[in-house]
Amino acid sequence: MFFSIYLSRDWCHGAGTAGTVRCGNQSRDIEEIAIKKILVIDDSELVLTMAKDALEEYGYTVQTVTNGIEANTYIFSKNRPDLIIMDVMMPMLDGNNKAKILKGNEMSRDIPILLLSSKSEEEMHRLTTEAGADGYILKPFSPMELAGKVRKCLLSEELK
Repeated sequence: MFFSIYLSRDWCHGAGTAGTVRCGNQSRDIEEIAIKKILVIDDSELVLTMAKDALEEYGYTVQTVTNGIEANTYIFSKNRPDLIIMDVMMPMLDGNNKAKILKGNEMSRDIPILLLSSKSEEEMHRLTTEAGADGYILKPFSPMELAGKVRKCLLSEELK
């Protein structure tokens, strides 16, 4: 697959964010997606790798962690994520309870959260509502589906 990034001279010198990400015959403005930071939390290294590869292909910056406690390093930092994707079933602290905690905390309540699971669509709808999450992604997912849900969630946040 052909992948390239076209940047303006100003952007390369830190004066702005003009440019285009081109992947195959599709292109996207860098202002739209490239600076968006996504944090993926899942106890499966395979899922983390698949999600990271898929989202980076669409121009996102991605950090991955294996549990909700480790995620706090990123969530409560200066460089906090623009969106969190979190597995529902994890050891120590499951995703829906972590989402409830984050949505209840003044410092993190405005970060959009997408829950991730292989549970049924009905169960995920219920868990998403209970946790106060912004949506969900069913496993298995395709790279295009994952990127589409992320983009839709980020765009809806910008319209608020």
